[in-house]
Amino acid sequence: MITVKEVLSKKTFHYLQQHTSQDDLTQLVTGVNRVESITLKHLIQRNELVVTTGEAMINPISECLSLLKYMKKVGAAALVINTGPYIKKVTEEVKLYAEEVGCIVIEMPWRIRIADMTKKIFEELVKRTKRQSEEIVFIEKLISKKITNEEIPVEIINDLGEDFLFEGVVVIVKQTNKREMEINVFHERLRELFHQKYNKFISGIVGQMVVFVINRSSRVSETMNFTKFGKELYAYFDKKKITIAIGKGESYPNITEVMMRRYKLSLWCKIRMKSGCLNIKIWVCTNFYSL
Repeated sequence: MITVKEVLSKKTFHYLQQHTSQDDLTQLVTGVNRVESITLKHLIQRNELVVTTGEAMINPISECLSLLKYMKKVGAAALVINTGPYIKKVTEEVKLYAEEVGCIVIEMPWRIRIADMTKKIFEELVKRTKRQSEEIVFIEKLISKKITNEEIPVEIINDLGEDFLFEGVVVIVKQTNKREMEINVFHERLRELFHQKYNKFISGIVGQMVVFVINRSSRVSETMNFTKFGKELYAYFDKKKITIAIGKGESYPNITEVMMRRYKLSLWCKIRMKSGCLNIKIWVCTNFYSL
């Protein structure tokens, strides 16, 4: 999985121009969908880049607004308008509406073939999938204490930053009620939320748990603390009637002390939210290290 931010930051996609002012570009991109008619909007899926030239649209601007409304509903990543003979430019009306509903609008010049852009996106997704497989192997070795500092792959250090050796933290998130979200979807939702708080982390699924390895120095905001973030995570999943438990380990180099046994023996900590006076149950490892 890659994010809209990662796509826009790559030199490969230098021709893409963002037309909305959202600072949050953490939406995941899992595919590309070309939609040339509003009648086909039902084919749009979550986390897709929706691309259109407006070729089959009777009223391109009005139909782009309808696309944006539907995209927000299903959680699509962004709307890419291939400007040219059918849609001359990204109008102010489209920009303002996109801002209003909270969608990202990107312009792609006519000289760029949609097929070429789509191919590059999927190449990035394939590379990312390969990297994620390597990350899973690293995470499994890490939590089972089968790796030392010297054995950490260079690619992992490059992803997390050199100070990761001193600033790395393990976070484990698990669903604890009978009604569970499918584990891959659960992982995807968590990644979206973690992207809003940290710039550098890797994650993977181990059994029925989602494990994050975070460089805590990469916090998006210096004022952000994990207790507050934990409340946000709980509130997000509580709305979906999903109960979660969060286990947190110490900073590196003691990061390998976070093991399944210790996770299960962690202390229950109740945090009372002011809003609604809800009791939030969060698993907290002993020797808790503040993120």
